[in-house]
Amino acid sequence: MSPFLPCFIIFLIILTYFLRKNTRLEQETQEQFWEKERLANAARKKNIKDLPYLTIPLETFPLGKYSDSELSRLEQELSKLAETSILNLNGITNTDLKLHYGLANLDFLSECDENYTEMIRLLQDYGKRLFELSHQNDAETVLRYAVDSGSDICATYTLLADIYLAENAVAKLSSLIETAKNLNSARKDTILEKLNSKHPA
Repeated sequence: MSPFLPCFIIFLIILTYFLRKNTRLEQETQEQFWEKERLANAARKKNIKDLPYLTIPLETFPLGKYSDSELSRLEQELSKLAETSILNLNGITNTDLKLHYGLANLDFLSECDENYTEMIRLLQDYGKRLFELSHQNDAETVLRYAVDSGSDICATYTLLADIYLAENAVAKLSSLIETAKNLNSARKDTILEKLNSKHPA
């Protein structure tokens, strides 16, 4: 008998064991997911009045201050969005939303989250346009609010970092990096990598 045959048989036994174990774990994970989903769909509607809704601080932005068609368009869209309900629900699944607040609130909460996504996109475009027009202080105000609201748009952080470097405000850049460390987003590592590359040694 070939000396390799026993080794091969042992290998097959070990492989079969781990394949079965992996299949069992996948099955258990799937069962846990569907059980959680069942509970979520049965959860009672809860009061969502006191959730941390965001208010766009239009009074701090330079609305109508500069004559520029792109700025005007963005300001109109931000003003319209400011009349809606906005929530940052990054990192929270629909299942968790249903489980914590009830299925009946899901559509409204999803709309609030979509409004948030639209808000940080508009703030990025607005801050970028202000910067392009050399209104650096106003751009900083807009971008800083986006960051404070939990934005995970990488360009917002890098542009704000460039503004801080132009001001020689290294302390502000350090603070921005600390803020980014608390992000609940898959983009956090990329953002931190770019910010750290800009920080003076």
